[in-house]
Amino acid sequence: MNARWKSYLVMSALFVFGVLAGGAATFTFGKREHAQMMRDPQSFHRKRRVRVLARRLDLNDQQQADVARILEQDAPKRRALMRETLDKCGEPMQKHKREIDADIRKVLQPEQVKKFDEIALLEGRRFFEEGLSPQD
Repeated sequence: MNARWKSYLVMSALFVFGVLAGGAATFTFGKREHAQMMRDPQSFHRKRRVRVLARRLDLNDQQQADVARILEQDAPKRRALMRETLDKCGEPMQKHKREIDADIRKVLQPEQVKKFDEIALLEGRRFFEEGLSPQD
């Protein structure tokens, strides 16, 4: 094998290694972010909002800390307002969810229905009891 082909082979191997390493790093980062979001969604969304504002507004460190503090202090009031909104207006949404869930159950096997009911119950609790907080 001549030197030219060896160099092509080495460059190809390095390229493939880089693709694999980048993919693994991206997967690991995404999995970590998802796990963090599932553990504490409200905190995750607050931190995400601070990061977005910091990037878009070019906030300095002090401004980022101040915005984070403001959002943290506001969180209980925001949750209370969301709870109040869901309590007052949530029945149509709950009714719609029950209808959709019933339609989904029709296409499932009996063993899938049991698992689906567990998932639907968890989703209902997360949505209607804990409240939504996409930008909490």
